Amino acid sequence: MCSKIAEHMSWHAEDGNKDGNIRHPRDGKAWKRFDTTFPEFASDPRNVRLGLASDGFNPFGTMSTNYSIWPVVLVPYNLPPWLCMKQPNFILSMIIPGPRTAGNNIDVYLQPLIKELNELWSEGVDTFDSSKDEMFRMRAALMWTVSDFPGLDILSGWNTHTGLACPSCNFDAEPCRLRHSRKWCFIGHRRFLGRNHKFRMMRHRFDGNVEERTPPKKLSGSNILQQVKDINVTFGRQAELNDKRKRNRKGSVGEAGTQQWRKKSIFFDLPYWEFNSLRHNLDVMHIEKNVFDNIIYSLLNDKEKSKDHIKARRDLQDMGIRRDLWPDENDECRLGAFPQDFKEYLPKEKKRIFGLKSHDCHILKTLKNISQCTSMVIQGIESRLNRPKRVNDEPNCDEASEKSSMFPQQGKPVGGSTIEPLTLLEKTQAHRYVLLNCAIVKPFVDEFRNHIRRSRGRKLSPTEVERRVSKEFPDWFPKRIMNPDIADTISNDMKFLAQGPAQDARRFNAYNINGFKFRTLSREQVSKTQNSRVFLVSDTSCVASSTDRYARQADLPYYGKLEDIIELNYYGRSLQMSDDDPYIEASQANMVYYVDDETDKGWSVAVHLKPRDLFDMGEVDEEEIYENEPYRQQEFGQFFDVDYENIQIAIEEHMTE
Repeated sequence: MCSKIAEHMSWHAEDGNKDGNIRHPRDGKAWKRFDTTFPEFASDPRNVRLGLASDGFNPFGTMSTNYSIWPVVLVPYNLPPWLCMKQPNFILSMIIPGPRTAGNNIDVYLQPLIKELNELWSEGVDTFDSSKDEMFRMRAALMWTVSDFPGLDILSGWNTHTGLACPSCNFDAEPCRLRHSRKWCFIGHRRFLGRNHKFRMMRHRFDGNVEERTPPKKLSGSNILQQVKDINVTFGRQAELNDKRKRNRKGSVGEAGTQQWRKKSIFFDLPYWEFNSLRHNLDVMHIEKNVFDNIIYSLLNDKEKSKDHIKARRDLQDMGIRRDLWPDENDECRLGAFPQDFKEYLPKEKKRIFGLKSHDCHILKTLKNISQCTSMVIQGIESRLNRPKRVNDEPNCDEASEKSSMFPQQGKPVGGSTIEPLTLLEKTQAHRYVLLNCAIVKPFVDEFRNHIRRSRGRKLSPTEVERRVSKEFPDWFPKRIMNPDIADTISNDMKFLAQGPAQDARRFNAYNINGFKFRTLSREQVSKTQNSRVFLVSDTSCVASSTDRYARQADLPYYGKLEDIIELNYYGRSLQMSDDDPYIEASQANMVYYVDDETDKGWSVAVHLKPRDLFDMGEVDEEEIYENEPYRQQEFGQFFDVDYENIQIAIEEHMTE
């Protein structure tokens, strides 16, 4: 070898690692353990340490889809990182021809290589070191293989196409089959986390279960050898005659038809392979490209490549997780995250992204958020700044895991809370608002409304019907669902909902939701900023005047001040409410601030705000149609009598005359 290469072959031993970071395989535990196990080999840093990389590809591109060729490349890891991965330093050991994937038969092609590696390990070869002007006995060792996940199956013999595909878990795994997608999936990754990690308790984000298992036992090469030592494999394609007297080709098979270990890998013929702590590596860049493609094509809602389809939604429903993504009774659901926004900026002739290599996907995925990623790929889209959100409104994971699917956790409380009993007025009004605005209760509200219309006596106007619904439905609803005819079909969540909230409720002084930090009026007294002004738009039944008997539906803006933040407890099923009479759900709140109108005393101008992390993407914002408009401070006591049950609560139901 030349003097420069010869000098670099000792780099791994002479150039020390000063900060402990892993920049080269020599910094890892597998390399150091190999040195400890075989000190004679490690005594001469010029002995070569190799990695074997292989993968199949189609050399004909789109011209043929039935051809697979496998190059086998050796990488010398003695060289520094800026040299060992350069193409001139790769060793093309062999090319395994097609037209089909070699499968188990790859061991047949690898036999000459394994024979040479055994010779280089045991005997070595005389080599001239031009940097020191001397001859030495050079030996070589194969440290590990590098492949993608299907390639791991072929090289190691571990079947990656079953429910036990994880090589680290080995047989200590629980298979999970997606019935609709017809795929195996691995959902045991949380067991590798720390015992107190928050993800272990998050049922609804994973498989619906709390993960209590410890990480699987790490198996040594000796353990693996014990599992595969008695497997007999017949290599080559055996010809058999079928009923039509034609030959069928069968791949190499073992004693059992479908088994987890397909073979004893030929790499165990190397005397040191059993003692290597890391025998097979997965190509991260290759896998990263597949992950990136799945994400970006799902965002674009590409019909051919998107992973967000009706079958995936049905699998979520079977697993009992992510209820908000389940298809409805007509198998309809919203597919894709932001397909229309992204496709607007794609070339008109082809609404898809293509031509990205593994390195491109790696660079794009290392960006902090997908918006910035897509803005670099698709020209013309303005991205959010690469920084954390100013207002953290992500739910607490430990609390979110305990919430009912009826009331998914939204927003995040700020500071501490107090537990205080609800007054009769608070409990009645809040419970009524929840019932009349809960999606799963809507069919019963419609049923009760029709019941009132069909009742005997004079015909009621729509306004009178809605008044009776608001007043009488909370009492009628629990009786209806406990009817023996339907009681068995009613979920426990709905039964608890009908009972009404618990007497004691948590109260907060501040809450983060929808990108805003809201504070109650009492908490705001010591602050110079306004964080208690609330605005929302609600589909409400309304009349033109006090004499108008026919209510109509309209989207009306509501303004108010936040007096209290209450978490109703439906016996373990919690819901945050803003107490500004009438009640609203926390998820409905948007922020405004009021400026005194100097020309019209007693009135204020409401100025609408946007979350600081929300940027103009060139679209029309629905909230912009509500201009800054005057708002008069009012007391509801001026308009309603003491009988709180007659207070009309804003509802979102569509009325028919």
